[in-house]
Amino acid sequence: MDIEDEAEVVAVATEDEAGAFVEDLPRTDTVLGRPVYGDSPRVVVTGVGRSNAASSVAVAVERYDVDRVVSTGVAGALPGSTLDVGDTFVGEHVVHADLGVETSEGFGSVEHLGFETTEGFYDSYPLDPLDVDSVSGGIATVSTVSATDEAAEEVRRRTECEVETMETAAVAQTATQADVAVSAVVGVSNHAGEDREFDFRAGQRAVEEALEEVYR
Repeated sequence: MDIEDEAEVVAVATEDEAGAFVEDLPRTDTVLGRPVYGDSPRVVVTGVGRSNAASSVAVAVERYDVDRVVSTGVAGALPGSTLDVGDTFVGEHVVHADLGVETSEGFGSVEHLGFETTEGFYDSYPLDPLDVDSVSGGIATVSTVSATDEAAEEVRRRTECEVETMETAAVAQTATQADVAVSAVVGVSNHAGEDREFDFRAGQRAVEEALEEVYR
């Protein structure tokens, strides 16, 4: 994917997740009270969760005439994946993992309900994979991080994804609605479940290295 001539926004929930990549970038703007760094790409700090991510990306896409949005940050590896803490992961698609209905027969997605989240899409959005040396596959977006084995296994079963995040699907949905290309790259900070082995710095470093590989 050639990004040389594109106007890019990197969307990250917290400034810390982008780490050293933003350290030398000037603060150039604010979006909904949160900082924007640099201009090529612009790094937009969205805040945590789907609502914050969607609203911030919507404003940024409108304000900057964006060609592409890249969602990034730390993520948890789901059961069954081959990922280790500190690995980089590139998204090929993203799923709203807990958007739908709970029935006596189990969970059903919004497709089960017959509702589209965006015209032509239900709970899953394709991503344009970045050219980063990493494992790639599906990203599940959750409202609540999976800190029990049962919860992590359920997310994996529902989505067949390799990692979970709290913002990626919202970024993808908002960009898709605006007819803007969207990609995602994350750094693995933990294994989802009870034995989380959380290492923020390892995930942060993976994000830093991926962004450096793409943009510098």
